[in-house]
Amino acid sequence: MLAYIEDPSSDSCRTFVRATLHDILSVDNDKSKAAAGVALSYLKRLALTGRVNSRPLFLKYMYSDILYRHVPQEKWSDLFAAMVQTNIKFTEFNHYNMIREHLLSGSALEKFVGRTGWINPKWHDTERTSFPDHQKEIMVHSFSLQELASSTQQAIRQKDVTMANLFLEILVTKFESLGDTAFLQLVLSVMLSHSMAFKGPQECLKFLQYIRKAGLKIVPSTLLRILTALRIDCFYNEALLLVNYLHMEKLSPKEHSSLVDEIMKVITGKFSLHPKIAVAYFTSLFNDETDIALRTLKDLSLLDVIYGPGSVDSSFSVIQKAEIHDDLKNSPMTHASLREIYSVTLRGLSDGQPTNPALVSKFYESYKKKITEAKTCSVPLGPFSEKSLDESILTLFLDHLLREDPESRQDMELVEDHLNFSVAKVICLDFLRSHGRRDIVKDTYVLDLMIYSGLLKHQDLMFALRIFKKGREMGSPITFNQVYPFIMHHYSKGETDHAERWFHLLVKSGAEAKSVAADKLFKIARENNWAVTGTQYRNNVRIKIRAAREQMEKLRADPVMGLPGMEMIADAGPNQLDSADINLGEELEKILHELALDKKKKDERKTVGESREKGEI
Repeated sequence: MLAYIEDPSSDSCRTFVRATLHDILSVDNDKSKAAAGVALSYLKRLALTGRVNSRPLFLKYMYSDILYRHVPQEKWSDLFAAMVQTNIKFTEFNHYNMIREHLLSGSALEKFVGRTGWINPKWHDTERTSFPDHQKEIMVHSFSLQELASSTQQAIRQKDVTMANLFLEILVTKFESLGDTAFLQLVLSVMLSHSMAFKGPQECLKFLQYIRKAGLKIVPSTLLRILTALRIDCFYNEALLLVNYLHMEKLSPKEHSSLVDEIMKVITGKFSLHPKIAVAYFTSLFNDETDIALRTLKDLSLLDVIYGPGSVDSSFSVIQKAEIHDDLKNSPMTHASLREIYSVTLRGLSDGQPTNPALVSKFYESYKKKITEAKTCSVPLGPFSEKSLDESILTLFLDHLLREDPESRQDMELVEDHLNFSVAKVICLDFLRSHGRRDIVKDTYVLDLMIYSGLLKHQDLMFALRIFKKGREMGSPITFNQVYPFIMHHYSKGETDHAERWFHLLVKSGAEAKSVAADKLFKIARENNWAVTGTQYRNNVRIKIRAAREQMEKLRADPVMGLPGMEMIADAGPNQLDSADINLGEELEKILHELALDKKKKDERKTVGESREKGEI
């Protein structure tokens, strides 16, 4: 231990630590579990020294395998954190990857450990705005560039500017320490996402110009990321410019699928109350000589709702098709694009009015029938196969049944209509009965919505408990919106002991609690002198809100910096790119035209080179 405190990277210390672990784990099979526990305790003691080990130390497979198999999953968080802090690694990368993936799909505290390697985290740690320097060093040494990039992108998607800035700083430090320009494209891609999310969509112009002038290749994944960001910010015309460019690129099957999904999302966003336009694009993208796309929509009862009962016969002559590029036609139908058709149809029908529960029930039964057919069909029915299935269409149905505003998830403003809730219960339970697995129900939102509605709107405790139990069976993480209803249900009945137990479960999970409802809950905890009141967590949330505001102001004022030569991004194009009067569409079109010309010249040079090799010129 003293040798580790003095210099964990020294040869003598490395030899001693490795020998100690090997001695602990060199046991008979029947003693492996106990040995793994001792080894974990030893690793944690090393980790708690706070020393930074810059040289990774790999355990032999036979020893790392004992740790992987015999440390129970509920202690994987401790094991992972200890290994990150000490920079001790499994020889078998799959073991490490399985543990980290388990944490990243777990509770909020487990996710925090999976991304940071923080040792012994508390609830308030998840709302930190900064890390000590030694923790940053540890993360630089222990995490790969790809892992840090993924964590940064996750923070960006969550619009968490303080954590995104923190991870971006560590990512850039790691990149500089590696000194390998092969990773520049990856880092630029993350910085692009960061700038577009926190400074605005016009930032893509500077990045594209910088990448082009630096002689780097602009890969389809980068353009797809820009396309998604533009669509999310409702820049639909600009997004379509990218579609017109991207369809000519050589796309992988996954990239092609992402592109057609984005096309449908752009169309249903741009023409949000016009399902017939969405059908026209859906048909052109996914139809074949057997009219598979149209037959699918008819089987799902969508065409009768959109065009009127009996208006669409087997010839489908009444349906117009959109003009699209030939290389986008006959694309494999996707579940995500199908959801867009449901979404624009229900949006057009609702238009501020309550959704008809009978129609949602009819939609679900037709949808369920197609899923059942896919199980027995010799040719897999793409969007309905187990491989393609997720909970997105189910949640769309539930939103229209239970939410005051089906388009918004900013709050939990839910309807009190008992018939709507009864239909929602039936379809939710039916779906979870058949498809209640974590690989299908990936998000916790279904559980959140049904428990919240069940308890706080309809006082259906048995149903809420059933959904909560199903979530635990699936391995879904606990969230505030799952636990808060139980706390308030018991508290309103004077059952404070039950309420406090649920509150302790919330604290233990580390679930995010930042809403007005959370403030109400913290007040209850203080007034009742519960063992944990959430005071430090709440203080950290307040500090983080102030820090986020300050950092956003700084981001809007400062040019993009951070990488060697990255100041070029700020100066990549003419000064008008910083002007509020910039025409994003025009500037983007110019850059895409330049990229097309660059590509044409490159192809011509390649053709000439090949001809010379063949002796043709």
